[in-house]
Amino acid sequence: MSPSPYLEGARESALKLALTLHADAVSPEHLVCVLLGDEFSALYELVEHAFADPETLYQDALALAPGILVVGSGATSPFSVRAVRAAKGAIQLAESAGLEKVTPACVLKAACDELNTEALDALKEAGCDPAAVALEGSQGVLQASSHLFQPFNDEARRALTSASRMAARSKRSALTPADLVTGALSEDAGLPRSFGADASSAAALMRPHADDTTPPEERALLDDGDLQKLWSDLPEGAGSLDVLGHILSAPEEELAQVFLRQKVTAALLERSRETFVDP
Repeated sequence: MSPSPYLEGARESALKLALTLHADAVSPEHLVCVLLGDEFSALYELVEHAFADPETLYQDALALAPGILVVGSGATSPFSVRAVRAAKGAIQLAESAGLEKVTPACVLKAACDELNTEALDALKEAGCDPAAVALEGSQGVLQASSHLFQPFNDEARRALTSASRMAARSKRSALTPADLVTGALSEDAGLPRSFGADASSAAALMRPHADDTTPPEERALLDDGDLQKLWSDLPEGAGSLDVLGHILSAPEEELAQVFLRQKVTAALLERSRETFVDP
């Protein structure tokens, strides 16, 4: 099968998105996100024709995509490169302290370690001191897990959700260490006292330096089984509407439900195939 040049380009973009999301493979969800993110794709135009919102569909597909993300009712936020390092650093801090779970204090200290120099200097000049934050909590053996956030306790997970909301409000494409700092401060009432600032004050101090533009590490990623099947089932010269047709052929699957909930149906697709075309 030889897809259209447009779809070949979208596949390359899906690989880049998967790398940005720190995924282990490229999936149909990554490809769909790319197609929904291009206002000139036939899929995007069909969605608008159905009076559905491409951005809502994008967020719903992103929430299903493999990778390191915080999925919430308000927003789905990928992690920046340094935010992933901070999350892993929080686990290491909890292990070193003999804690059974990762706490917001672990998240705060690890996030400060990953802040850029300007953001950290702004905090320290205002009297904030990450070293003054103590790591306290239930003692025990932190259980290893294949899921990055499994070792986090409830408060630390809520800190991730708060960080995601901060990233969304600031219109950042990814959650950063600065967002993790404010998330941790907002979910543990004792942290602002020892750290030297509350969440809103810390956010204001770091705001000019809160972004993280560190590029993801280049890795060789393969298509997952679902994307391999999608690709093998597509007809010659396939475009974005053929991708949608394949997805809707299994209406019970979650990715198909993303479209069906917005009335983007197989019947609509068949009526519109000649109307909308990819670039």
